[in-house]
Amino acid sequence: MAIELDEDERWALLESAKVMRLATVDPYGLPHVIPIWYLPDRETGSVYFSTPEDSRKARDVAETPKASLTIDEGVSYFELRAVVAEGDVSRVADEERRDSLERRWCRRYFDQPERPDFMELLYAGRPWAWYRVEPSRWISWDNAKIDLERLREARS
Repeated sequence: MAIELDEDERWALLESAKVMRLATVDPYGLPHVIPIWYLPDRETGSVYFSTPEDSRKARDVAETPKASLTIDEGVSYFELRAVVAEGDVSRVADEERRDSLERRWCRRYFDQPERPDFMELLYAGRPWAWYRVEPSRWISWDNAKIDLERLREARS
């Protein structure tokens, strides 16, 4: 009984959710997990995020350019759905691409083409960088697909 999400379901969850948990590798080889806003891009098959250039995340991926991300929803067992992606991380160097990602991200989270003033106040002018997670492995599940009747019959 397959409970994994198909590709369309996986991207639908990535596009509807607003927060992912990003796991990077810290200098001690331990996972550093943080909730973060992100931008899914089905066209490239990648997930993008931005962070201040001096953040722990930025330092981690500069040292070890690997990450795992998780997007999930649901509370009760049979509502749980999730997408996990693991892969390489690279800094987005192309200025035009960064500008495009920034506008799309701002529309997604602020419904406007640029960051609101409070972001400048919160981050005191710290420069931000954009990163691309290029998944080499996808894992997903949707517990609503579990067929309890079939399981009961199989146990009988």
